[in-house]
Amino acid sequence: MIGSRPASAAAGSDPAAVSESLTADVEVPCVACGSDARRVLRTRKEIAGELELLRRFHERRLARRVRGALQERASFTHDDPTRIVICAACDLLSRSPRPPADDVRAAYEEERYGEGRLEQLDRSQLASFRPKARALARGLAPGARVLEVGSFVGGFLQAAAEAGLEATGLDPSEQLSRRSRRRGLRVERTTLDEFAGGAPGASWNAICVWNTFDQIPQPGPLLQAATKLLARNGVLVLRVPNGACYRAWALRSGRPAARRTFAGLAWNNLIGFPYLFGYSRRSLDALLARHGFVRCELSGDTLCILADGDYAAWARVEEALWKAAQQIRARSHPAAAPWLDVLYRVAANA
Repeated sequence: MIGSRPASAAAGSDPAAVSESLTADVEVPCVACGSDARRVLRTRKEIAGELELLRRFHERRLARRVRGALQERASFTHDDPTRIVICAACDLLSRSPRPPADDVRAAYEEERYGEGRLEQLDRSQLASFRPKARALARGLAPGARVLEVGSFVGGFLQAAAEAGLEATGLDPSEQLSRRSRRRGLRVERTTLDEFAGGAPGASWNAICVWNTFDQIPQPGPLLQAATKLLARNGVLVLRVPNGACYRAWALRSGRPAARRTFAGLAWNNLIGFPYLFGYSRRSLDALLARHGFVRCELSGDTLCILADGDYAAWARVEEALWKAAQQIRARSHPAAAPWLDVLYRVAANA
C-alpha cells in the first residue's frame, strides 16, 4: 500500500463508518520497547483541526469538485481524531487510544474501492515500486523468492516480476486479493504469522512490508514469523511513515515555519497522522533488536505521487516540487525524511 490505505469511499460507502468501528479504548505499553511512560504530542482537538485543514487542502486543489474524489484523498481507515502520544523511552509515536487488533483486521478485510480509483493506484504504485524492486533485485540472486506483506493493489508484485524476482503477496482484503489474482499475481488472503504456520521455514530471500508495518497493532508475531521464514542471509525490508518528521513539524505547529511546510507534509499523508504508529530510526531499531534483527541500510523517501487528473495543474506542479526538494534533502538527512525505507537482517548470534 502507499500511505495509509484510504477508507473505502470510492465504492460509495461512508469512510466515517469505517473509522467509527475503530475507536475502542485500548491503552497498551509501547510496542517497540515495552515502556509505559508516554507524553502527549497532539491532543484530540488538535488532530481534529489537522484533519479539517487537510480536507480543505485537497478541496482547494481538486479540479473536479466531486464529493467522492475528496473523500478518497482526505479520508483514511485511521482518521478518527485521537491523541498522538510519544514513548518517553524510544520516541515511538502512537495513536491513543488504539483500536483492538481484531477490529483493524476486519476493517481491511471488508474495505472496498471503486475500479476507477484502483486503476489510478495501479499506476502510481507501479511507478513508485519499480526502482525499489530493481534495487532489491540487485542485492539478491536471480529468481530470488520475495514475500510481500500487505500487497494492496499489487504494484510491488508486478514490479518485482519485471525485475526477475519470484514474488508472492499477502493481503487480508477480499476484494484486492481477488483482483490481484485475476491480474495473474500470486496473492494469498492471510497475514504473515498465519502464513508462517503452514509454510516451510527458511525459504524466502526477502520479506517486504511496504507501507503496512505502521498499521500492524502488534508487530511481534509478524517479526517472529519473519525470522522463521527468512532464508540464511535473507533480508527484511520495512517502509514506514517517519514519526520523527511528523513530530518535528507538530512541535512547531502554529509558527510561520510550520505553516509554510504544511503542504510538504500533506502531500506525504502525514497531516492528522492516520497511522497506528509513527516509527523513527530509533524506535524501529529498538523493536527489531528485541526480535534478533540488526539494521543494515536506511534511506529517506517521499510518498508516491498523489495528484492525478482530478487535481488542478498547479497542484500537480506543487506536489512535484515539494517531493523533489524532499528527495534531495533525504540524501544527506535520511532520518528526517517523510518516509523511511529500512533493511534488516537477522543478527548472526540471534
